[in-house]
Amino acid sequence: MSSASVLNLDFASLGDPQFLEQLDYDTILARRKAKLISLFADAADFINLETEPMAYLLEEASFTEMLMRGRLNDAYMQSLLPYAIGNDLDYIAAFWGVTRIAASGSDPAESDDHLRRRTWLGIVGRSPGGTAERYRFVAMSSSVEVADAICWCDPISPLVHVAVV
Repeated sequence: MSSASVLNLDFASLGDPQFLEQLDYDTILARRKAKLISLFADAADFINLETEPMAYLLEEASFTEMLMRGRLNDAYMQSLLPYAIGNDLDYIAAFWGVTRIAASGSDPAESDDHLRRRTWLGIVGRSPGGTAERYRFVAMSSSVEVADAICWCDPISPLVHVAVV
């Protein structure tokens, strides 16, 4: 999937999720060195020596922290519909009551992109679509200037009236 759009919703226009961290090994290492020096002032004398065992430990711990942060970024992205793939996408779809169409005969199993689009349709289509609350939501979503809306229909006519405040 291009992760740019699912149906008509343009996820690319939303930007990166705020949770994502920029991974920078040097920044993590510098922070760990500064913390060590703040705890043990004498560490400033030897922490930058190439042969110092404590420097090796800090480098290893910093690299491990960077890998863990990267894994958290990946796991978070897999929890979002536009980026989920494979089994992670199946779980998101199942939450919304959508299951992947299994392969039958010569037809292949449903692709991730197709399942993603169907899941989005399932989410959007969950609304009964004809309730006063739905019409109110649509009216209030049309502009930030809409403070409220009242919806009603005449008992004989199928027309829905919406008064916008």
